[in-house]
Amino acid sequence: MSQIVDVLMRRDGMTKAEATAKLKEVRKMVRECGYDAEEVEDIMASELGLELDYVFELI
Repeated sequence: MSQIVDVLMRRDGMTKAEATAKLKEVRKMVRECGYDAEEVEDIMASELGLELDYVFELI
């Protein structure tokens, strides 16, 4: 299981399906911003509540 999915399930009480869908949505947002470092950091913070520690798993 993805570490991000695991965090979302434990911390936010999401189901595995919800957390997986959220991760998929955020990955799409990151692709759409062209992997711009500042935007990726902002997306991770606002959408997932995570810092860049998880960026390599995200992309």
